[in-house]
Amino acid sequence: MRGLVRGYIDVGRNDPCPCGSGKKFKKCCLSSYEESLEVNFLKFSLYYKITYYSFTNYKEAFKDILGKFERKDLASVETFDDLIRSKTDWEEVLDWFIFNEYVAKGKTPLQLFLEDGDASEKEKNLLKRFDGTYWSVYEVNDVVNKLGKARLTDLISGKEYVVFDENIMHLSGGEIAFGRIVPYNNFYFLGYVFTPWLISKPEGLEDLLNQFIESLRNEGSSIEYTLRMYGYRLYLFINSISQPREEEPRIKISEYEIRDYDKVTGILQLSPFFVKRHDTSQGKVFVCVRNPRSDILLNTSQIILPSEEETEEDLELGVVRIYENTLDVLALDSKRLEVVRSLVEELLGNSIVPKESG
Repeated sequence: MRGLVRGYIDVGRNDPCPCGSGKKFKKCCLSSYEESLEVNFLKFSLYYKITYYSFTNYKEAFKDILGKFERKDLASVETFDDLIRSKTDWEEVLDWFIFNEYVAKGKTPLQLFLEDGDASEKEKNLLKRFDGTYWSVYEVNDVVNKLGKARLTDLISGKEYVVFDENIMHLSGGEIAFGRIVPYNNFYFLGYVFTPWLISKPEGLEDLLNQFIESLRNEGSSIEYTLRMYGYRLYLFINSISQPREEEPRIKISEYEIRDYDKVTGILQLSPFFVKRHDTSQGKVFVCVRNPRSDILLNTSQIILPSEEETEEDLELGVVRIYENTLDVLALDSKRLEVVRSLVEELLGNSIVPKESG
């Protein structure tokens, strides 16, 4: 699939660059933007391969690290499909395991996959860029949603990074995020774990983080080395001091007018991103399963299907409801709504038109 959300940018090569530099798009961000589209597609197409390989081949080593994360509840999981269908968070634990835990021959699952995993040279060349990366805490600024571009400041090392990644479109300026960034050619992209943490930076946060890291550093060790070795402790630390977000209304809604009913329902029924629920008196209902471009979860059939006993409280992203000539997108918060809405608009194109709010 090539049709990524940002692939439909409405900026010509000779137009001013959306970043505000004053330069023409082709002389500024176009090259990095186009490269980042390809990187994002390849990155998420690889996710199932690297996660399945790592868990299946080194399951016992994975279980050995669960104590580090205070996640012994995952010790009973025996298959990869069981893991990804678990209702508890597991992505961070597996991410650390793959890229930072040494499991055999003094190597990480990533390094072992690069030796004998089933992947093309192009895929392995991208995965090699993850080697040596680590989790940290970043302040997000200068967000250009249209390009998926932002300037990230590492609040522990103080270093700044220019990042191009489509998941930037779901972040806001001033937000504090936790996760991994990966070097590419002239920019960085986001790793598989990169999640919002705080809605704004509280006073003294850098000092607090640096005091914590200094308590882990050995004499002569760099900050980067310390984070590569002890990033899991940073993860536990920030979880222990998380600041609750402001309460929002439970359900967020976007409404659209349907121009081509048969085309809309046909596309949604065929899309791997949606699962059709039974028709109701309120129309047709489609569940949006996890978005493979932002939080990919795949099984061997390439789709995660909600189990029969799941309720709307369990849904990861949201719901699309069609009634007569109206399409509603519903989600539990603004960020999920934006993800589902972007996906719906990409898939359905001019078959739907946003309704005026009001």
